Amino acid sequence: MIGGTDVRTGFLNAPIRDLKKLVVMEAPSVFTKMNLMEKGEVLVVRKAMYGLVTSLRDWCTYPDTVLLGIKWQRQERGHQLQGWFEQTKEESLWRLMETIVGEQPQQKGLIYLCG
Repeated sequence: MIGGTDVRTGFLNAPIRDLKKLVVMEAPSVFTKMNLMEKGEVLVVRKAMYGLVTSLRDWCTYPDTVLLGIKWQRQERGHQLQGWFEQTKEESLWRLMETIVGEQPQQKGLIYLCG
């Protein structure tokens, strides 16, 4: 089975990797019109945002740090299964692995997260 999806706001969860550079932006005009911010105020950008040059790279590397720690357990037909993501040599390509406890792990799928 081949499938695909787009997590529309996932991109916005990626933290900026280069913390040595301070990224700021002027208050969006809609914020000043709604009196949420004063004209001339600035915001410090800490996460990826649309239009920021470094954001695509920040997003593409972010899942690599998160997926390594994700593990799950589930029941299927009376068997206890354990699952995890396994990184491949290809950047942003992951194997979805599962095993019945005590048996050989099996690849259940591939996930490509950027591009």
